[in-house]
Amino acid sequence: MSTLGLSGEPPKDENRLKALFWPTIQNAHDADVVSQMGFWVCQIAALISGLSLGFTGHPVLAAFVLAFYFLGGVGVREGSAAAAILVFSAYLLDLIASVRMGMGMFGILQFVVFAILLSNVRSSLLVARWKKLPRTDGDEELEPMRFNETWRDKFSDQMPRIVWPKLRVVFYVCASLFMALEVLGILVAFFGAGVIRSR
Repeated sequence: MSTLGLSGEPPKDENRLKALFWPTIQNAHDADVVSQMGFWVCQIAALISGLSLGFTGHPVLAAFVLAFYFLGGVGVREGSAAAAILVFSAYLLDLIASVRMGMGMFGILQFVVFAILLSNVRSSLLVARWKKLPRTDGDEELEPMRFNETWRDKFSDQMPRIVWPKLRVVFYVCASLFMALEVLGILVAFFGAGVIRSR
């Protein structure tokens, strides 16, 4: 099994930056690490977006955006490629709108989050493809354990398993509304309020 790369830890010589921006998925451990990194990146995006909207006097919109990115991260942790694509698309549209309206600059932090969210899309697609590969009898024993000891374990390992099946539909509804608002904001930013009045 180890000669096929189906068991054990990933090679220790893999660079952390490479694992973050261009990960490889060869076994269950790789898939688990990548989905966990994607989860934390979405939580960071939730905090950045939610706090920036909250400080600008939009608390309801801030709570909505926070919930969207939070649930998107939960979906990414559970291996949903659709959640990863929706979170990346929403972040991209938000960047376009904010830069166009002069509300923000495409800074280093925003670029890093953008690049990692793009990497999440690739990673989620790799995890989904990896999960479709045929399994042998011993593969279940190789699945990485999800721990339940620290608050971090409870938040990133246990909570997504409970929340995602129950709130997946809520996420997709939030995503539809969020994308519609983003597209409307971009239309207004690029073409002015005349587009809205003409409808």
